[in-house]
Formats: sequence, C-alpha cells, structure tokens
Amino acid sequence: MTRQSRLIILFFIFSYSIFSQELFRGGEIKEKNYLEIIDFELVNNKIIVPAQINGKTYNFLLDTGAPNAISERLFEELKTEIITKIPIKDANERIDTMRVTSLPNLGLGNFTFENSVALVTDMHNHEFLQCFDIDGFIGSNLFVNTVVKISLTEKKLYITDAVKKLKPSSKGIKLQLIGHQFSPYVKVNIKGKNNQKGTEAVLIDTGMDGLYDISNRAFNIFKEGNFFSKILPSEGTGGIGMFGSAEKGVQYQITIPEFSIGKAVFIEISSYTMNDRNSRIGLDLLQYGDIILDFKKEKFYFENTSEIQLKQPSKVDYTLKDGSLVIDFVWDEQLKNQIQHGDKVLRIDNLNVKDMELCELLGLKQYIKSKNTYEIEVLNNDNQLVTIQF
Repeated sequence: MTRQSRLIILFFIFSYSIFSQELFRGGEIKEKNYLEIIDFELVNNKIIVPAQINGKTYNFLLDTGAPNAISERLFEELKTEIITKIPIKDANERIDTMRVTSLPNLGLGNFTFENSVALVTDMHNHEFLQCFDIDGFIGSNLFVNTVVKISLTEKKLYITDAVKKLKPSSKGIKLQLIGHQFSPYVKVNIKGKNNQKGTEAVLIDTGMDGLYDISNRAFNIFKEGNFFSKILPSEGTGGIGMFGSAEKGVQYQITIPEFSIGKAVFIEISSYTMNDRNSRIGLDLLQYGDIILDFKKEKFYFENTSEIQLKQPSKVDYTLKDGSLVIDFVWDEQLKNQIQHGDKVLRIDNLNVKDMELCELLGLKQYIKSKNTYEIEVLNNDNQLVTIQF
C-alpha cells in the first residue's frame, strides 16, 4: 500500500437552522422519459459540470452535500429577485446569512430544470472558490425528482427518470433524504476489533475530499464501544468551510477494522474526526466504483468495479493559512518532535512552495496524492529548517 498525506482545503457543507422544504425543492422537469449524459471535468478533485442558463454556459461544482447556489456575479447578470434570506451553518459550525433566489431555467446537457431555487454567494471574491472559476453549485435539492449516476472513470454525469435505464449491477440499499436540502444519507456498517457491529447514517457528499470522515459525535459513541484498532490524537484546524477555518483543537485519526457500504467491504480503513454533527462519505469513494442516487425511489447503488486497495493513513495533513501552505495535523509521534501545527512548508520535492500563488497551492493536493514518496522542507516555529522524507 502507498503512503498518503492529505491537503485539506475545502469542505462544502450547508445546514440550515430555519427553512421551508417546499420552497427549496428541485426545479420542475418538463421531460417525462429521459436519459441525459453530461461530460464533466475534475478540477483540483472537484466535479465541474457545464450548466446552461438563458442559453449561456457556466461552470457549476457538483456537490451533493450542498443545496443549489449561484455566484453574486451571475445573480447580477440574471437580475433575478431575492425571495428571502436565511441563516446558514457551514461544516465548521460557522453561521452567516445568505440570500435565496429563483432560477427560471437551469440546463444540464439537453435537460432543463425550471424554477429551481438557489442561494446567492460571492464566489469570485471568496479566498478559495475563486480558484475554481465557477458560477454556482449544483446541489442535492435539484435532483430530488430524478435518478443520478456519477462516474469518475468516465467523467460523466447521468440523469434519468428511471434507475432501470442505468442497468445497475449491484443491489440498492436504502437512501434517506434528510433536511431542507434533501441531503442523501445511507447507512454504513462498522465492525470493531472484537467483531462488535455498529451502523451509522452518513452523508454522501461529492464536494468533500476523502473517503470517510467521522463526526465527533459518532466517534465518541464508537470509541466507548472499543471499535477502533488505532486512535491517534493531534492538534490542528481541519477543513476550511464556506465561512472560514475552524478553531484550533484536538482531532483524531482512527483505524476501523472493517467498514462496509452494501456489499463493498473496506479493511483497515483510516478515518478522521471533524466538527460537523454528521459523518460523511466523500468523492474518494468514486475511485472504487460509480454511485447511483435514486432520489425518486430512495435507493443508493455502489457499483464496485475493482478490488479495493486502501492507502496507508497520512502522517501529516496540510492546510492553507494567510496564503501559505502550513502543517496542520501531525499524526506521527516521532514527527511531533520536529514539526507542529502552523509550521510553514517551503518546498515539496523540487517545487518551490513558498513562492506559489494561492490557486497554485490548491493543485499541490493532487501532486502529493500521486506520490509514493516525497520530501518536504519546513520552517518550524523555532525558525529552524527541517527536511522530512515521506
């Protein structure tokens, strides 16, 4: 197995304190019998889908952990009206108020959603979102009356009215649509080191990096049951949400002896605790097979296409602070004597990290992920240069 380090940049998660389900349902669909296939791009491990509004094409980020949203720039261009304003809570429990508008039409390929609802946010002046050059999010609420298949292998998004048109090779499991944005949740099974069994409902979140991040709430429950074969503490901030970073605190890297979704089984899976109340399955699941979200009949399919080979857990995580790449969590006890949270990364292999622009730094994640071994040079808090080989 190869070694992995994580560059934690963006978690796109929205949860509401007040809102109306009827107001935020998906758009009206004119087509009655359809199967639409849309090509997408992967940009810094985010799914970017071309969408059409009033005959013009825009780039949208596909995020099943969020509701529809459009940029301030697009809102001004469309000159749509504000329906209301609502409080929004991001993945780090930070709260802000966002406006809600209606989109007369939103096209994906030759398929059109009419009168859908979207949040409005300033994406082009956001510290990180500006790097993706997007004009919106396509969220779970848009698909509430459809069936959706996402394939990373093909880089295609399928939208249909009936799951049989996708010819799933696996048996579907129950899909729960939770909350005001109809967030898709499935139950996963966890087997502990003494063969004890547990389950939890997790959010299918294509806007999240990683395979499985466990909420602190679920972590504490399973920890009491002695489920984990390894628990490593570290201090850091974790992912950067829509409204900023979390406060510095202790989180945990854990190892789960057996983790399964339907018939797919992951052995010795690594997970990381996080502040959101609900655990999440991220985009890395799609590296092992396609997923189908049948919102109409509330079924989830995982089309496992290959043997599951998991990577070694990371020894160090990175994040961005004040325009620089810095050390976040240090999981390896020996490395804690050399580096700690906040230390500035100057170099990765031959890449001069300290002089990179912010959007260039986002691209480092895929570089790190692709390497079996790499070297970093760090300026630590004692103003000393430290070189570490992974």
